[in-house]
Parts: sequence; structure tokens; C-alpha cells
Amino acid sequence: MLHWQVNTSEASLLITEPYFNLPNIQDVYDQFVFEEYDFQAYYRCTPSLIPYGHLLAQPGLPRPQCLLVIDSGFSFTHVVPIMNGAVVWSAVKRIDVGGKLLTNHLKEVISFRQWNLMEETHIVNEVKEACCFVSEDFARDLEACRGQPDDNPIVQEYIFPDYSSKRPGRIRRPGEPLDVSCQTLIMNNERFTVPEILFHPADIG
Repeated sequence: MLHWQVNTSEASLLITEPYFNLPNIQDVYDQFVFEEYDFQAYYRCTPSLIPYGHLLAQPGLPRPQCLLVIDSGFSFTHVVPIMNGAVVWSAVKRIDVGGKLLTNHLKEVISFRQWNLMEETHIVNEVKEACCFVSEDFARDLEACRGQPDDNPIVQEYIFPDYSSKRPGRIRRPGEPLDVSCQTLIMNNERFTVPEILFHPADIG
């Protein structure tokens, strides 16, 4: 808050929370907002404000009466039907598929193919967020990965972080010379095959 130069005692806060959030966690929210940050007021709700935003607003047209929101987070994905601006709670479904599952799968793939990173969840999560993407044409991108490395538009080289020198991990720039102390990871079809699990979770059980 200091970065934005906001006087929290004179400000109100809108905060979203997970669906079916536990009451004791909600109490912690209340405590932090009022006791730690001293906000004047706040409103806590689920991420069901999409009907009221600009994403679906069309000039001259009413807002949609029926929506199906797929909200994918770190631990799970919620499928949320919204009718006339209200969540249909009896029909909300939770699937235990999210970013954590992708990170764990990427750990296994990397550890099998290149480096043993089974104990390095934090680093693999950073690699996933920096390199991975959802393919718009899976077959085309997979075929591109089978070509020569110089002609492969998918492949990236990730430079591991060096915590002793406080150097964060990052993607290597094309043609960038490497220091002898740098260790790198080659990310090829893993960049898009791992996120594909979001659409086919049964493929890994």
C-alpha cells in the first residue's frame, strides 16, 4: 500500500475470495483488512463480478443473463454458472486441477528428461510461469518441435537462478552469451504439452 501512496484509513477495499471459502479464513481476512491495514470499509465476494465488468459489455446490448465461468487457480478449478447476475450455488463444481498440478507434472517431465528438480517446486513453478503457454494449434506446434533446433520457434532456454549472487531465473535471449557459472534448462514441447492437462486431466490420472 505504501507503494501506491494510499491512506488505507480513508479508503475502501474490494477483495475476492475462493468459492466455498472456510469461515475461519474469512475471519482472518477481516482481521488483516481492519486491524493490520486499517481500511475504512471492505467488501468480500467470490470472483463472480464478471457480469458487471467491461469484458462482456456490448454497446446497445443488455448484459448476458446466463454465464458459465471457469475459474482455474493454483489448487483447483471451479465451474460456476451465473444466472441473472447471481451464482447458482447448487450447480457449482470443483475439479482438483490447477496450477499446482501443472507444476508437479512439469517437475516429473524435467526430472526425467534433463535435471532432477523433484525437490525444487519453487524454481519449476517459475519456469512454468515464464515459459509455458496454451497452444492454439497443438498438432502444428508439436510438429514444429520435431524440426532442427535452429528452425524451432518453440524452444526456449531458461537460465536457472543463482541465489548466492541474487540473480533471478529468466529466459535466455537469442544469441546471448552465457557465463560459465550459468546452468540452463531447455524447454521444448513441455512449454505447451504441460498446460494441455487443463483440458485433458484424465491423461495423467
